[in-house]
Amino acid sequence: MSFLQRFQHILDSLLPETIKSPAKMTPGLVIAYSGGLDSHVLLHVCHCLKLPIRAIHVHHGLQLQADEWVVHCQEICDRLNIPLDILYVNAGADKGQSPEDAARIARYSALKQSLASEEFLLTAQHADDQAETLLLQLLRGAGAAGLAAMPLQRQLGQQRIQLRPLLIFTRAEISAYAQQENLHWIEDPSNNDSRYNRNYIRQHIIPPLKQRWPAMAQSFSVAAKHQQENLQLLSNLAAIDLSAIATQQSNIILISRLNQLSVARQRNVLAYWLKRQQLKPARHILEQILQTVLTASSDAQPLLRWGNHEIRRYRDHLYLLSQTLPFDSNNFFLWQPDSMPEIQLTECSLSCYDVSPCLPANPSLKPALKQKTLRVSFRQGGECIRPVGTKHTTSLKCLFQQAGIPPWQRQKIPLVFVGDSLIAVAGYWLAADYCVKSGEPGWGIDIK
Repeated sequence: MSFLQRFQHILDSLLPETIKSPAKMTPGLVIAYSGGLDSHVLLHVCHCLKLPIRAIHVHHGLQLQADEWVVHCQEICDRLNIPLDILYVNAGADKGQSPEDAARIARYSALKQSLASEEFLLTAQHADDQAETLLLQLLRGAGAAGLAAMPLQRQLGQQRIQLRPLLIFTRAEISAYAQQENLHWIEDPSNNDSRYNRNYIRQHIIPPLKQRWPAMAQSFSVAAKHQQENLQLLSNLAAIDLSAIATQQSNIILISRLNQLSVARQRNVLAYWLKRQQLKPARHILEQILQTVLTASSDAQPLLRWGNHEIRRYRDHLYLLSQTLPFDSNNFFLWQPDSMPEIQLTECSLSCYDVSPCLPANPSLKPALKQKTLRVSFRQGGECIRPVGTKHTTSLKCLFQQAGIPPWQRQKIPLVFVGDSLIAVAGYWLAADYCVKSGEPGWGIDIK
């Protein structure tokens, strides 16, 4: 079977049945075209097969020759009558980030943004790249997700898919095709810089391994595929476990049910839960959750922060929260509901609405209070209220505990006063002494 035939076969296996013929590929295939050997072969093969393609070249600006590469790519695409878009990105590395990772993240971010809905992105990674990736992940101590290396296809956002149709081909096969077709490509000088981990593996580790085991690249690809299957099984198990520990809120899970699982399954379902929230914490974060947050006493309030997120525990619930700016509970606001139906607070807003007539299950405040200047503030400690339907005045501390409201939420709940009297805990309770009788018109407070 020829190179073209093998490529067509693998591409057919990756594309949905409904669009396998070129005429049905709408909007089509997008080639990530760097101008190097691998992406040039990918571009050329798709052109030879008369596939509906366009190309994207990402200008990282990291090499002096970057502008020359743009000219080269444009000339090749013009010669083949293939539309080409040039994307300029800032690929500078942040603190603690490798140049390779920074360039990859910038490149994929630009590619994803430039894809139309349901377009397929084709990239040119091959079997030798897969072997290098697997070795890098082994050296990093990666788990199944890392050792799965690069799949033939993966999701890029909700409606976009990346395909790697050259992943079954070795670098030698791709080079032989390029020479046979007399192709001319770019040689990136940074590929020879062994300071980069991938280049070091390519230049100093792979050659002796190939000399001893010529089929090494294919064997590593098989190993990566096994790990991809293992990863799918772990994901399936995690989905089952998550359904058992989930609550109605996706960012909260039940600790008592989580503790019924083995430690390995706890770690697996926690990673899956966080991934569902678009997070990918390092293993040490999972270990801290297991060893400090889950083992804390039921009346403790452990807190684990990383990045812009935090894990908190309250009673039987584990919370995943976004970190917010420091909150000043000493702030207060003056509100005249009759003339200003809505008031914007620090992190939420209050609005008034009419209730007519009042039903026992839907208590409302006396109309005269709408004419007053009310003070909206936050908990300082010692506040009390007699909620509608109760006989005794109770401290907010007790009411919050009875309602199971986590401590970190309590200080941000707006309290509405007339003079020194607390008439409403927004979203929770109204003071009985300030509410109308059943059947009388009144008004309520909505919080957003």
